[in-house]
Amino acid sequence: MNLPRASIRHPVTVVMVVLLAVTFGVLALLELPTDMFPEITYPVISVVTRYPGAAPEEVESMVTEPLEEALSTVHGVSNVTSVSQHALSMVNLEFDWGSDLDAAAYDVRDAIQYARRFLPDDISQPAVVKIDLSKMPIYVGTLRGRRRLTALRRLAEKVLKPRLARIDGVAALGIISEEEEEILIEARFKALETLGLGMNRLLALLTTINRNIPGGDFEFGGRSIAVRTMGEHATVEEMADLPLFAPVDGPVVTLGQVAGVRRGIKRQNVSIQRNGESCLAVQIMKQSGKNSVKILREVNAEIEKIKRELPADVQLEIVFDQSEFINQAVSSVTANLVLGGLLALAVLTLFLGRFSLLIIIGLAIPLAVVVSFIPLFMLKYTLNMMSLGGLALGVGMLVDNAIVVLENIDRHLAMGKTPAVAAEAGTREVAGAITGSTLTTIIIFTPFLLSQGMASRLFTQLGLTVSVSLLASLVLSLTLVPMMAAHLITPGPGAAVAPPRGLYRRLIEGALARPRLVLAGFALVFVMVMAGLGPRLGVEYIPIADDGMIGSPFKLPIGMSLEASRQALAPLMHKLASDSRVFSVFCRIGLPEGAEEAGVIIGLADSNEGEFFIRMVPKHRRSITTRQFLEEVRQEVARIPGLEMNLRQSFEQLFSTNQKAIVIHVLGNHLPTLKDVMAEIKRRLAAIPGVRDLDTDLQGGKPEFRVRVRRDLAMQAGLSVAQIGEAVRTALQGRKIGIFRSEGDEIYIRLIGPPDLPAAPEALLDLPLEVPADREGNAADAATGPAGSRSAFGAGSSLGRAPRVVTLRQVATLETGDGEEKIRHRRQLRQGSVAANYAGRPLGAVMADIKAALADLPLPEGYHLEHSGVYEDLIAVMRQLLWVFAIGLLLVYMVLASQFESFLDPFCLLFTVPLAAIGMVLALWVTGETLNISSAVGLLILMGVVVNNAIVLISFVQQRQQEGQPLREALLEAATARLRPILMTSLTTVLGLVPLALGLGEGTEIQQPMAIAIIGGLSFATLLTLVVIPCMYLIFHEQKPAPIG
Repeated sequence: MNLPRASIRHPVTVVMVVLLAVTFGVLALLELPTDMFPEITYPVISVVTRYPGAAPEEVESMVTEPLEEALSTVHGVSNVTSVSQHALSMVNLEFDWGSDLDAAAYDVRDAIQYARRFLPDDISQPAVVKIDLSKMPIYVGTLRGRRRLTALRRLAEKVLKPRLARIDGVAALGIISEEEEEILIEARFKALETLGLGMNRLLALLTTINRNIPGGDFEFGGRSIAVRTMGEHATVEEMADLPLFAPVDGPVVTLGQVAGVRRGIKRQNVSIQRNGESCLAVQIMKQSGKNSVKILREVNAEIEKIKRELPADVQLEIVFDQSEFINQAVSSVTANLVLGGLLALAVLTLFLGRFSLLIIIGLAIPLAVVVSFIPLFMLKYTLNMMSLGGLALGVGMLVDNAIVVLENIDRHLAMGKTPAVAAEAGTREVAGAITGSTLTTIIIFTPFLLSQGMASRLFTQLGLTVSVSLLASLVLSLTLVPMMAAHLITPGPGAAVAPPRGLYRRLIEGALARPRLVLAGFALVFVMVMAGLGPRLGVEYIPIADDGMIGSPFKLPIGMSLEASRQALAPLMHKLASDSRVFSVFCRIGLPEGAEEAGVIIGLADSNEGEFFIRMVPKHRRSITTRQFLEEVRQEVARIPGLEMNLRQSFEQLFSTNQKAIVIHVLGNHLPTLKDVMAEIKRRLAAIPGVRDLDTDLQGGKPEFRVRVRRDLAMQAGLSVAQIGEAVRTALQGRKIGIFRSEGDEIYIRLIGPPDLPAAPEALLDLPLEVPADREGNAADAATGPAGSRSAFGAGSSLGRAPRVVTLRQVATLETGDGEEKIRHRRQLRQGSVAANYAGRPLGAVMADIKAALADLPLPEGYHLEHSGVYEDLIAVMRQLLWVFAIGLLLVYMVLASQFESFLDPFCLLFTVPLAAIGMVLALWVTGETLNISSAVGLLILMGVVVNNAIVLISFVQQRQQEGQPLREALLEAATARLRPILMTSLTTVLGLVPLALGLGEGTEIQQPMAIAIIGGLSFATLLTLVVIPCMYLIFHEQKPAPIG
């Protein structure tokens, strides 16, 4: 089918089809959600299990190891790691990228069910958790004022939570405070012992109080009336009067006689501060697949209304709003896209000189862009930095096909043909060339669809938008462009700037006279650049945006209390908060009750651990980058004794589950030996330039009190270790046993020990424990209470037994000691880790020095080292990209072989790839950029782009050969005739990428190395293609007949 001819003869149909595609594209754009990056779910499943009261060693042997053995058999697991700490176990299962985590989670639950028979009875049900970045908070704010935190919390619960949680797309709203108002039932140990009531029995009884119980319905008189048994208490005083039991010869014993009941404050094991002032934290999580920007637009609008209604002394302030950076980044990419398009049109104005041609090409760019939104919507992708970056990347390429077509039409017009005939002939003549060049660019992204990993997750959407927009530009170039050219272009010369064809012809004549010398010179340049400059390029994982946000987990000396940790951090907090370059400093120490599982997943769980979040002022208001400021913070951190802080930009932490850039694991079984090896590794790493934030785990020395249960005595009393441990936990930490409702407030009821117990360890030994009735031989007498009393609840009640009370000192001892804070496993071996960050030098150079320093490290038999961290992530990604490069090269060869019907000619055209590599290395070296994921993807894109000029050139050569011209004359005429379109297409692509290469705006840093690589590679390859490719083709075909048409 002659598509150009059909389009010229049916202009209305072409216009209608284009308008239909544009309509669908606009509708898709309006419905596309906006996000920062494509959704990334790391292929990791964590199994978190609580074992109350157990030390790390017991958790390791009784919970972690049985779970590891069972879970390692799950299909698709590539690695198993674990952490055992006080009362908690976490087993991490790593899967290959692309694994179906939903199906894997079912297999994990089956394995847990199998292992359950080997686990202690008193563990919690293991929780299965997936790491999904979309589940992270999209908004964090603080609430502070001149009032108690409990009053602020009540304000947040009544005002903030209901109004923000109802916004469409908000999945959850969390409020974190270091104080929580509760009804405290403070047990008196002596009173309990005197009255024969144990803490364990009191807990069992009180879990049933303060509840209204539905009792069914009465039906009479044609009506159905509900029945409820009322158990909730209206006042605290009424709760204190709750009867427990009545002695035979005495008054009823009430709760108030064995415990104090009051409305009080329970301090959580967490501290939240903003600029050094205590406050509440408010976190908002979104529903999966929802538009972050739209949700936060509504959230911020509602927050502005709430601020006007808050008391004058209360401040609701932002800490982190994901939409701010998204909007800035999207605006920057969009502006770069428009600027790149304008620069491309400026080139066309210079070379074409016809206003009608500019109108046609000016229409092709936005039409191709709009159409690309349709597949994004159909595949449920988002409008993010990568998908928009693909459009910014491809804006210069979008006009390439139209340029080649219009330039050829203009050439036919110069021969005296009418516009209609010139449009049809000129388009048909280059249709094969532009189709082949478009396919070579598109097909280079195909391997991303077949591969897995971080690079695939990040760049698949970029490749999709580039591919669809290029495909749309190809269709437009074969239909709309010739149709408009036939109706808009008028014959006659234009005011165009002519390229120096005469000079170029003399250059190419000289080159074709000595083709082998030209190739030898090129080979020499290639070797010099690759051998001389290639090794000097730094190697990094991914470029980091200057977003002004620093998220830093920290650790203080083991055993430090919450208040001591706060005092230790106060100087740093004050220093940062008073810095004019800092907008706010948010600090969280410890974790609130109920968040232990989340804490163990992120690696923070104690009162000496937490995280800083430093937010700088916008980029235009500071003269320093985030990374430079981070180095200043590192110097301040070094002044605080015992403070270890993992200083990294928040942006950096999005692309790796590793907390530090460099991690060296020592695997073995004996903890003291592991510590010795780790100490030697740390000593060697400390001398390497660029190593920062160096620390180790397995530091030991965590002070603890151990309740050593005498199992023989406990067994005689009928008490298990778990029962004793639960009673101890209730006495010290307390247990939530219900909810008290008063004037619309819902307040937890907590049973806990005496208020002075935390400061008097010996008093814990007076904890009363009740022996079950069957141990006293009185199980039959279920209606009597302690010391011959009768239960106030009647026969058969939970207290209607004849128990005996023993104190903790009768069945256990209290001793002091210290132990490991956390015990880690990797591949079911004990693991110790030495971790560090880097600064001032590229990651690859630092790692090379580290490997050299550890090359002669002596290791005991049975011990070995493994590396992880960001560097290992980089190596894995580079291996993946190497595979993608090989497959892409093969696919490009196949397209070229099919187009030219030759097995040999594609090798000639692919010679442009090493030409591009020279320019890429030079550009990266000159600009100081590193070899990273972004620049490596730039090389992949170059592989599909740089052959386009060669395709246009060689296609014309073969056309002239088919018309009977000798090879050398065909090469000279083709090179001279194709000089203008080759220069135009290359310049439009290069100038279209200039805004990205300059890093204009927020968030463009991740695409900047890619743009620089493409600009350098394409510029150098274009100049050499005009000389080297004709020489190569001449050598290949000098003794061969002309190709068959």
